[in-house]
Amino acid sequence: CCGGNTTTYGELLAATEAFAGGLASLGIAKGARVAIVLPNCVPFVISYFGAGRAGASVVPMNVLYRPDEALHILEDSQAQAIITAEPFRPLVEAIRPRLPGLKHVVMVGDGGAQADELGFRALCARKPAPCEPSTDEDEAVILYTSGTTGRPNGAVLTHRNLIANAISCTGALPVSAEDCFL
Repeated sequence: CCGGNTTTYGELLAATEAFAGGLASLGIAKGARVAIVLPNCVPFVISYFGAGRAGASVVPMNVLYRPDEALHILEDSQAQAIITAEPFRPLVEAIRPRLPGLKHVVMVGDGGAQADELGFRALCARKPAPCEPSTDEDEAVILYTSGTTGRPNGAVLTHRNLIANAISCTGALPVSAEDCFL
């Protein structure tokens, strides 16, 4: 998805902070939920870490969800914003009228944002608002179950949960600076 381009950690940090500031300028703060409907790409990573840096909980969503599945998750999570791209516009347009709490649609890519949407790059270029730091016990992400026996349920993970998982992985996987993960 990146076309062979490389993003340094410094570039990622700058983009993440710019995106967090843009979200904060919209009033997205601690306690808010931000849904992401994007494939594996750099804007997904920026959106994920930027929303977290703004204090929001991230709600990653499967790009293959049907409208009824996406509607359930967006209603249940009470997402205030959704980050998506042109290929998923029909999904958002189909369900947005039924989501009064979904205040912001941010479009990634060159397709351009429509009148009631925000462009990803334009949001990152806004004058940033300050973000309140998160604590270990604050919500970080809400992952929805597969829903094999009913509707998917949101599993809430705190920042401490994510740190514990990373520590566990480093103990279980012998990795070095030469290793690469996707």
